[in-house]
Amino acid sequence: MLVLAQGIGSVVCGRPQADQITSHPIPKIRLLYCSRDGGDQVRRGERAMGSGGRKILCIDDEPNTCEMFQVVLPGYEIVSAICMAEGVKLARDDHFSLIFLDYYLPDGTGAEVCGMIRTFDRRTPILFVTGSRSFTERSARTIGAQGTVKKASRTFIEQIRARTSQLVLS
Repeated sequence: MLVLAQGIGSVVCGRPQADQITSHPIPKIRLLYCSRDGGDQVRRGERAMGSGGRKILCIDDEPNTCEMFQVVLPGYEIVSAICMAEGVKLARDDHFSLIFLDYYLPDGTGAEVCGMIRTFDRRTPILFVTGSRSFTERSARTIGAQGTVKKASRTFIEQIRARTSQLVLS
């Protein structure tokens, strides 16, 4: 079981399934958590100012990654999910300009998430943002995503900005 602490709140995202959802609002970003600790309310955090309806879903079990996207992509609202279950639910229930997806998640893999999303949404671009060395651009394209950006790259920020502009405008 993965335990994450954010601010004064503590959240848990269990494996293999999450049966509760709790939320912890942070200015300019909305973090949604899968939880097994008894939380039974879903609350939404603040929306990014000036996003003009352009939203990116960030599915990554490390909240700092999604928070960083809000800083480097200020024209977008970043909606964050830390596990597969919540990421798929958000993708199904809302409209996003782009989906950032990590490969390793506490309740499955990004490949599984991509496959699930592609069953109901063939249009929204998906970009794997991962530290996995074995998951390649070709692997991502084979399962229906538009590619990958490696977290360890020296040009990570530049690549994120360029790929976001390219994919949102296409």
